[in-house]
Amino acid sequence: MTARQWGERRLDEPTPSEVKQLVAYVKANAVPRRNSRGGAHAAENLISALRCLYNRAVDDGLVEEKDNPARKV
Repeated sequence: MTARQWGERRLDEPTPSEVKQLVAYVKANAVPRRNSRGGAHAAENLISALRCLYNRAVDDGLVEEKDNPARKV
């Protein structure tokens, strides 16, 4: 699963395993820099952003807390 495949998906569609696949994809395809940690920082930023997004969606009643896939990663 690539990031481009997520563009048309609803917030309640991705599963925790798909989030993990996306994190692995981002980590593997991060642009290496001199101070790189092998994509770990990119993966951490993605997880943080997804958790923020899903927390706002839960707060706004768009998804249920139990359906928050980022919480389980």
